[in-house]
Amino acid sequence: MKTMREIVHQWNVFWFCPMELRDVAVTRLFVSIAALSLFLFYFFISNPWFGSNGWFNASAGLHFVGQGIEGTGASYRWSILYQFPNSGPVIAGIGAFACLLSASGRLAPLGCGMAWVCMVMFQHRAPLLVGICEPLIAASLFYLCLAPSYRVEERTQSKVSIFGNVAIRLVQVHFALWILFSLTTMHSTEGWWTGESVRRLLADGQGLLPRTWAVPLVAEVLAHGTILLQLGILASITNPTIRSIGGWLVLAFVAVMLFIISDWLYAIAIFATASSIWSPPFFRKAISTS
Repeated sequence: MKTMREIVHQWNVFWFCPMELRDVAVTRLFVSIAALSLFLFYFFISNPWFGSNGWFNASAGLHFVGQGIEGTGASYRWSILYQFPNSGPVIAGIGAFACLLSASGRLAPLGCGMAWVCMVMFQHRAPLLVGICEPLIAASLFYLCLAPSYRVEERTQSKVSIFGNVAIRLVQVHFALWILFSLTTMHSTEGWWTGESVRRLLADGQGLLPRTWAVPLVAEVLAHGTILLQLGILASITNPTIRSIGGWLVLAFVAVMLFIISDWLYAIAIFATASSIWSPPFFRKAISTS
């Protein structure tokens, strides 16, 4: 039975023990790549969707967020995409540049902050169109603003930082909560227990698997496999003795989700944030010997 002193000590070690900035740089690199992919997507869809003549122009956007209805917060829509609806490609371009800045390790906190602001402008402009990956990437960028800069090509001995550790711990906790909420959502939905939700997705051609695979047996195996993989990921996070297999479970979970919904941005976001816990050995080695 642990004493209160031991619990407090472990809490302090978890949050405030200095971490090597090489390890922080790995996660920041992958999160920056995920954010860059999202900004490239925004660059091409912003004007057709959010432009002055787009499908979801400013007046439509304000209508759906409750303009004129008290308590909806529509009067606090601060995204400049409302005032300048055709500025989407410019904002996406600035966000992409910020991602490159962050990935390189030069002025990394500034790059993460700029990328976060640009990304939230799109999410704030049309919250109904926000996908399942955007909040995960945006939160990770926000947390990584705390981590000091570290260039991956530096040959000097790696530095350590308490703020870098706090940033990574926040990403780790957010990732674990994300998996937990995803699991509880599926657990509370009957369609995931029976496989019917997966069968409908396959029948609609949402995933990488052909429509001919939209049969109850395949759908049930995929649905139950998705739930079990998430249970395994959470177990490996909380149990150090089996943590080494967690990275493989994440890869399997990403593969299954691609089979079901083929959302590549979601797959990249999951892989990027999971790298805060399971860093790919070849990337860690490349940074350590650079």
